[in-house]
Amino acid sequence: MSGTRQEHLGGGQGQDCEIDGGGAQEKETERKQTAEESSLFVILKRSGLSAETLSALARHRDSFGLAWLCCRLYMENKASWKTSVDPPQAIDLSETIGLSAKKVIFFLDWLPDSVEEVKLGPRAAIPLFVRFLEKEEAARESGRRKRLNLSLQVKSWRQNSIGPEEAPILLPVLLPSLEKLSLKGNILGIEGFRALAEGMREGKAGSLKVLDLEETGFEKEGLMVLCQAIKETGLKVEELNLSGNPVRPLDIRSDGSWEEGEIEAVCSVLSVSSLPCLRVLFLRGCRLGDSHVQQLCAVLGRGDVPNLESLNLEGNLKFPESTGLDCLVRALRVDSLPHLKNLNVITEGGFCGTNMASFFLSSLKSEQCPPLENVSISLNHDAREDVLCALGGGQSPFVRTLSLGLPPSLLVTFLKAVLDSQAKNEGVEGGPFEDVDIRMTAEVWVGDETQIQALCECLRLLGEGIRRGWLGFLKKVQASLWCVGGWNFEIQLGGSSEQWVFIEEAKHAFFSSLSAVQVCGLSELSIQDLQLSDADMILGAEGVRVGSLCGLRVLDLSCESSDASGCFGREGMEALVRAILENERGLPSLETLNFRNTRAGCGVGSLGSAFLAGKFPKLCDLDLRKSSLTDEGVSGLADVVRGGGLMGVRVLDLGSHELVRESAWREFFQAIRDNRWGLPQLKSLILKETRATHVGGPLAAAVGRGRLPSLQTIWLSVFCLDEEGVGDFADAVRVGKFPPHLQKVGFCLSEGGPAISVDTLIRAIGESEKGLPSSVSVLNLRGGRLEEEALAFLANSGEGSGVWGGRLAALGRLDLSGCAIDDGKLKRLGEVFTAHGAPKLTCLKVKGNTISIKGLTAFIDVLRPGCLPQLKQFLVEDPDEVVGDEEKFALAIKAETVLPTARGSSH
Repeated sequence: MSGTRQEHLGGGQGQDCEIDGGGAQEKETERKQTAEESSLFVILKRSGLSAETLSALARHRDSFGLAWLCCRLYMENKASWKTSVDPPQAIDLSETIGLSAKKVIFFLDWLPDSVEEVKLGPRAAIPLFVRFLEKEEAARESGRRKRLNLSLQVKSWRQNSIGPEEAPILLPVLLPSLEKLSLKGNILGIEGFRALAEGMREGKAGSLKVLDLEETGFEKEGLMVLCQAIKETGLKVEELNLSGNPVRPLDIRSDGSWEEGEIEAVCSVLSVSSLPCLRVLFLRGCRLGDSHVQQLCAVLGRGDVPNLESLNLEGNLKFPESTGLDCLVRALRVDSLPHLKNLNVITEGGFCGTNMASFFLSSLKSEQCPPLENVSISLNHDAREDVLCALGGGQSPFVRTLSLGLPPSLLVTFLKAVLDSQAKNEGVEGGPFEDVDIRMTAEVWVGDETQIQALCECLRLLGEGIRRGWLGFLKKVQASLWCVGGWNFEIQLGGSSEQWVFIEEAKHAFFSSLSAVQVCGLSELSIQDLQLSDADMILGAEGVRVGSLCGLRVLDLSCESSDASGCFGREGMEALVRAILENERGLPSLETLNFRNTRAGCGVGSLGSAFLAGKFPKLCDLDLRKSSLTDEGVSGLADVVRGGGLMGVRVLDLGSHELVRESAWREFFQAIRDNRWGLPQLKSLILKETRATHVGGPLAAAVGRGRLPSLQTIWLSVFCLDEEGVGDFADAVRVGKFPPHLQKVGFCLSEGGPAISVDTLIRAIGESEKGLPSSVSVLNLRGGRLEEEALAFLANSGEGSGVWGGRLAALGRLDLSGCAIDDGKLKRLGEVFTAHGAPKLTCLKVKGNTISIKGLTAFIDVLRPGCLPQLKQFLVEDPDEVVGDEEKFALAIKAETVLPTARGSSH
């Protein structure tokens, strides 16, 4: 645009005089173009070209063009516009919807040169991205481009953008471009770590200042390879993040914790020769034990990392004894760690032992300790009251972050100390802490109400502190009540008892405070098993309406009690939804919403309007299990799906609703199937204890047509198929777009009606390019109709291109009982197995059919040896029915001879 304008302005006078009318026309065109550009600039200026806005536009197919236009306008006209537009410094394209990799890379080509950080997800194709990086390197060498801080992150490693295959291709090109490399959440495998190590050895990581390898899944060999490369080459890395990496998988035999050799490898690179610039070290959630901490502290105590400013050991194993803590205290010396300011030792369950916290805090006050400014610790039920009083009173000012998992009686002590201290210092900006997490559970025995009283006092103190603006540092509040022995405290206390009135007053004090002042720092609010009423919800909703809870990430109002009759329902939900809708931003940070075992399902219809209005832009976990959902509520959720309101949800729990009819579930699944994008982020769909199992066809259609591409688990006993459902499933098999990482599912035929033909399904397996989806492990076609022609078609359909090879590659159990199979059909079935094999089949049932010994012999003769290598059970008759029946007994004995041939063994 600007180039065209310059051409017009560059014409000579003679030319203007020669074609005066043409010149006037050109000037008018120029004027209109300038006006159009000015109008576009106004739009651009008002949009702000912020990172958040630009990222949101670029992630969706429908708004992608506008994002690209904004970037192009800025890039082409930034020099000519007099009024500046503040360009973004970061862009997030990690979760695009409906965009091809080619478009993503095309957009990257037009990014403003102000962008220093890019976050990409699995849709950026590696070859295209490599070409983009090569162009970036050329631009950088010519001085036209800065180095990027590139963040390649995904939420699930199953869909990672860089894995063992991609890393050797991408990392050699990637490393020279970067000052910051975040591979968080990408399981690299040993091949990936070898590629990273080789890039370091070749000097390609010389500009790297930040290396984030959180949750990259390195096991022992990967860790060793990486550390050896760092030792050999040395890095100028200032921040190293190895968090979330237990070096072996967690299972019954292993807790994933590190071994001595592995912590030694990490300690060997914590030196001036290997990491001379290291300022920040994250080892959060690595399951380090006491001995590992001791080895790490030995390195710190020697002064091998003198520039270290931040050390994060959060979430590792709690100190079983005092030895690890003793070593840490001895290492914290100003001569060894002169610059250390930030220390995080929040552990699983807090300090163990009544004196450990006191010992640690008093040690940090020593003159020999570095000048710590921000210490994070956790305390549990072992905490002493004097320690809690001192902390609450601000006597350890370096402790800025607290994680408190305390019984209510101890928490009362802490809260009173905080409020007393704040009252004395009222008017002073800020409080004694930056972040405080509070978790309290009242364990109540029948006849003992002291813990209930303490819990209520905690809620009252929290309400008072929030109302006065003294608890702005609260980050998480979790309060729950556990009735030991399973008794119901509402019934036990009685609705009119003095104790019950005290509980109601405490809830009122807490929830009413949420609208009194801004508590935007509160990210998690979990009030469980306190029988929240509609009145409580109305009070809490007011806090949402006025924007006090805009920072909430987790809202958990569930009730694990068996009796939820006293919990909030439609009235409370409608009040909450009205508040959300009246607030311009809604709940912009909310990620988890839990209404389990309440009556919230009665008001789910109103909740749908908030989804459709975009008031939950980040919600990814919705739990409505046992929440009194109705047919109307499930139909309302179907409307939300049609409107695209659940596109970001990753976990959806609708279980324990046995009264919702099949018709409502059918509508819900059809809404997913018919929506263009479906539910693209959904990973877990929980439908246990519902009639959804009887509507397997529409659900199979939604799954098999690519509407649930990220799905990993369906919590449903089995997909039951009626005649229409078999057709839906067959169509889905033909399309072949089942989620690649979906865990095993099973299908059966509905009972109680006429026999259902399964020929369309058998033919679909033969027609599909991939055969039976790899996620289908059980086919129970008992009682169906099966024709010989369909089996012949499948036998002659070719090998297919399944993940494991063959058209029945993942099938584990097949039941063809009562399918009117005669000798001819059984022989055709043998031809199917001979042609395609079934390497995972363990159980094959053909009971209740008209099979003779002659037919069984023909089946064995046609069967390719070894085509069913895992077969353990082949049943032609029920064992209980063969006794006393010579013909059935002889058939059962003959069936035993199938197994050696099928498995390819001699006996």
